[in-house]
Amino acid sequence: MFFKTCFLTKQNRIYMILVISILLTSGCSYTENIKPEYVLNKNTREGIILASMTTSNQHPSKAFSWNIYIDDLSEKSVAHLSSLASYIYEPWSTKGTKDVRGRYYIFALPEGKYKIDSWMASGQQMGHVELYPKEKPKKIEFTVNAGEITYLGRFHMEFLVGDNIFGIPIVYGGYPEISNWFHNDYQYFIHNYPRFRDMPYHIDIPVSGLWSSQSKKSIEPLPPTNFPSRDR
Repeated sequence: MFFKTCFLTKQNRIYMILVISILLTSGCSYTENIKPEYVLNKNTREGIILASMTTSNQHPSKAFSWNIYIDDLSEKSVAHLSSLASYIYEPWSTKGTKDVRGRYYIFALPEGKYKIDSWMASGQQMGHVELYPKEKPKKIEFTVNAGEITYLGRFHMEFLVGDNIFGIPIVYGGYPEISNWFHNDYQYFIHNYPRFRDMPYHIDIPVSGLWSSQSKKSIEPLPPTNFPSRDR
């Protein structure tokens, strides 16, 4: 479950546009996939990361994303995975799964140990909103080996959407889950990156199921409060 932490009123929108412009040009964008012809860097002993980011029960605007950041052990952020990138690149395709959108991630990292210890969701609903977990989820640690594929799993967010006191639909929470969709994701990988077909791989999914310190049954929806004030 997550909660609202940031709203922008009309007076702050010009400032927000400036902030967005700065962010888009400061390297804070999501990690891009490698090209099919990519050659691994032997000097840094690179390996390949394979994962997928998906969402379901989206906000009507279809513009709500959830994000995870991969850090090395020195706390330096080395990758940003965002589900919203799917609306720019390839859509998620899963037979029999309703209302699921997302994208695949295939990128390279130097050999070593890495971690993911939180997530963030954001979007537009009566202003810009950022949502964070109420409690830190279980930390994910994994290892990248040189010349190998590391599969991290499918990171999925089921958003909770309801009407606020004005009858406007908002995202007020959600259930982050991690699951093993290796067969599906690997088929996409070898179809689009045939030169890596014979590369060894290992599945590194230390968390399976709800990625939270709470179970689904113990999570209660947040009350629809703390909305931005109307301009007078």
